[in-house]
Amino acid sequence: MCCCAISEIYHQRIFTTLPAKGLITDIECEARDAEQLQGLVDALRKDGYKVERVELN
Repeated sequence: MCCCAISEIYHQRIFTTLPAKGLITDIECEARDAEQLQGLVDALRKDGYKVERVELN
């Protein structure tokens, strides 16, 4: 189970080349460590989402 703190979710459907039901979502979250963050990524991928990590602080 993942327990990252999600602080912001941003999505935009306008001005993309995605189909009408397509969506790109940015999720900003805080994790205790890299393992916890990887748990979130793994859970999203398991549910069928394509995940790309953009920034790691």
